[in-house]
Amino acid sequence: MQYEPKGTLRRCPHRGLNWNTRQMMALVVGLLLLPAVAESAARGPRASGTREADASAMPASLEVEEACDSFGCTSCVGPGDVTCADNCDPCCRFTSVWGNIEYLLLWDRGQDLPPLVTTNDDLNTLRENAGVLGNANTRTLFGDEGMDDNRHAGRVTFGMWWDQAATVGIGFGYLGVGKSTVNLDANSSEFPILARPFFNAIDSSEDALLLGFPNAFSGDVSIRSTSELNAAEVFKRQCCFRGCNYRVDILVGYRYAQLQDSLRIEDSFEFLVQQNVPGGTPIPAGSTVQNFDQFDVDNTYHAGQLGAWAQKRNGNFSLDLIGKVAFGQMNFDVSTQGQTTSTQPNVAAVTVPGGLLVQQSNLGNFKDHAFAVMPEASANLGYQLSPFIDLTVGYTFLYWNRVVRPGDVVDRVVDLRQQGGNLPDVQARPEIAFRDTGYWLQGMTFGVNFRF
Repeated sequence: MQYEPKGTLRRCPHRGLNWNTRQMMALVVGLLLLPAVAESAARGPRASGTREADASAMPASLEVEEACDSFGCTSCVGPGDVTCADNCDPCCRFTSVWGNIEYLLLWDRGQDLPPLVTTNDDLNTLRENAGVLGNANTRTLFGDEGMDDNRHAGRVTFGMWWDQAATVGIGFGYLGVGKSTVNLDANSSEFPILARPFFNAIDSSEDALLLGFPNAFSGDVSIRSTSELNAAEVFKRQCCFRGCNYRVDILVGYRYAQLQDSLRIEDSFEFLVQQNVPGGTPIPAGSTVQNFDQFDVDNTYHAGQLGAWAQKRNGNFSLDLIGKVAFGQMNFDVSTQGQTTSTQPNVAAVTVPGGLLVQQSNLGNFKDHAFAVMPEASANLGYQLSPFIDLTVGYTFLYWNRVVRPGDVVDRVVDLRQQGGNLPDVQARPEIAFRDTGYWLQGMTFGVNFRF
């Protein structure tokens, strides 16, 4: 498709004048003005005071011909459109900078966590069955389901054109999704039977660490799960084709993104009566135990990106459709911490590495990577408030096909003998396994387009 240089006196066919009429009128006006132009050139630069007089003497027909559109500029897709006349309405004139600022109300896939805290409503439950998964009256207080959440986010995109025809430019974008936090705080006053379930590797059966049990233990547990996402991009914007009130651009660039998740579990409990330990020393009443497990997971993405950006304008209204796909490497970084502190009356506290779900077998830092794809799509409807400002509302969707979340690396199979030292028959469980899953964000966008 070919376009006339900026300043050509052309109107789109639907605007009322056909091309032949336009040529004829331009030719007549040119012949009428040619002697004056030649005389002006021969005299050299004019004084500024004669400018208004010359403009007022311009034939009315020329003013009609060069006038662009009404406020909505239906015959140009925006600033820099070469199909508009030089003295178009300002919304059709060239502007070097463009961009938009958006607020996003999002929903994400969340993450699947295993059962982390349980209780029993029946206080007559046997102690060996309390909090153990698989029993009919055991109820999960946290975990065992997807942790979906509403997310608040902000997105900024801006760029500039390299040429006055607005065919080639460079753009930058940033997406920041606010930190999402899911908490649980429970104690044995509210839940007399309170436990942390796990699968016992020693006897290959479901088991539970009791934090609260009538006349035996009193305690509490606190869980904090957080998630945060940041992404950035830089891209070249190249016009592919355009018409009177639309254009389609190709996007080529680089994409960076980071998804950071954290899961921390803290518990403490007190022995209300002396507890006998088979083959060991009895634990006196008043003894306390404090545990914590923490899983921090970072997903860092570096990729090349391809996309397309289509724009359509009709009067004061505009429609933007953007689609992008990134192809690159996802780096997984998992860090685990765990600790148990035991205190007995009149005895110094003893601290050992490992809590419950973090033991020596999965304590430390672990890394992996994989090829990942990240598609993104958005659609925005805009309304023009001024030649340089639009209000927009729309929908956006973002997807990663491979990420690792804390729920993917938690191993419920535990051999508690690791806290007593490296015994020959101790199993290396729990373990770290990089089980990846998909992750998506979607929601509504509300923003402002600007150009100047």
